[in-house]
Amino acid sequence: MVASSRFGEDLRIRIRGARCVYCGETAQTDEHFPPACVSPYGYVLPACRECNRFAGTEFSYDFEQRCLSVKRKIRKKYIKQLETPDWSNDEVAEIGYNLRRMVTKWQRLKPIIQQRLAWSVPAYLGLIDHRSVFVPVDANSNFTTMSEKELLSTCEKVAKSLNENKEATGKAALIPRVA
Repeated sequence: MVASSRFGEDLRIRIRGARCVYCGETAQTDEHFPPACVSPYGYVLPACRECNRFAGTEFSYDFEQRCLSVKRKIRKKYIKQLETPDWSNDEVAEIGYNLRRMVTKWQRLKPIIQQRLAWSVPAYLGLIDHRSVFVPVDANSNFTTMSEKELLSTCEKVAKSLNENKEATGKAALIPRVA
């Protein structure tokens, strides 16, 4: 994990990983949680382009609901592929060219989509945590190691501040800077 400072004011903890936090595909983008348009503070997570687009700004402060929303959108997008029955090679050989291409493509996609839907976000984040790869970065990019205990303390402070602000205002508020 890396805390990144932009323009000396924003603070986001970067979670480094090669896999999308939502589905396990190769991560090509950064996902901001809460979304950058909602708060300058929070986390930067690895995500694939599709899941990053699906996440959007929904469930800005509830990561569990955000993950479920992304999974629902994946399922909805690929419902035809998921509901396609398994075809034998003989059956595929007997159908016309265009249908054969579609069935073959869907047969290849189906297990990939099933794996994406079965991906365990907590297990992946736990794996990253277990390796103790948390490194805060200040505005000058000086690296120092952050212990797991310090990281958990920081996360608890952010969550507590977020809940206090939400209760006080009755609506989702910006996450205050954690000292």
